[in-house]
Amino acid sequence: MNKNNLKIKKKYEIAYISQKERIIAGPHATKEKFRFLKNFYGLTFNGKFIVDVGGGVGGLGIQAAQKGAHVTIIDISRVSLSLAIKNARSFGVNDNVSTVLADAHTLPIKEKSSDIIVLTDVLEHVFKPQIVLTEAHRTLDEGNGLYMIVPNTFGIDGMTVDLADYIIRRLGKTIPSHIKFFTKNRLVTLLTKAGFQTDSIKPFKAADIALLTLMEVFKFPKTLIRLTELLCELWPACNSWVIWATKTRE
Repeated sequence: MNKNNLKIKKKYEIAYISQKERIIAGPHATKEKFRFLKNFYGLTFNGKFIVDVGGGVGGLGIQAAQKGAHVTIIDISRVSLSLAIKNARSFGVNDNVSTVLADAHTLPIKEKSSDIIVLTDVLEHVFKPQIVLTEAHRTLDEGNGLYMIVPNTFGIDGMTVDLADYIIRRLGKTIPSHIKFFTKNRLVTLLTKAGFQTDSIKPFKAADIALLTLMEVFKFPKTLIRLTELLCELWPACNSWVIWATKTRE
């Protein structure tokens, strides 16, 4: 793991350790992500092998495991993975969930061994997204799918986080949260280069996950959270991209 990734790992462990058990049930995070995954995949999860890269405390992976999938959660945070194991036990799916401490750039997964690779809110945090996508391609068998959610650079989350990161960097306080930025066309180009066919790329119309989760964490008034939620729904640019791609070649 390189020094920059190690810094990110430490940052997230310090910032979110007290919130991780709470966030797993957050309505603005895992439920909407899983709904998109379930609706697009269109068939049973039973017996499928899913690798959730950057899966954190297991919010999405545990929901897939409840539907019968075998889920491997990969993350660079040991704290997150320990909580993922705890959460899997509490939901009664620990037999279907395994965890691996690893970097998304070098996935410790066998070639052509996965049915679905999940990369939700991950690509914007990695230094070499093309390598991450190439690794995802390697682990999938031909015809199997990659599911991603990537913040829209021009959405409210993208602009808010980018502005906050700029101010923080200027103050010399920490490394940025989002280190890569993507347009819709850029994402399609990266996927094509990695050997994927982009089947679907749509705006995430649900209220902005990251912003609303942080507002809940820091105990903003419920009225303000609701008003922000409505703004997110009404402003077309306020979303992430939900992407489904299929492995088409070696």
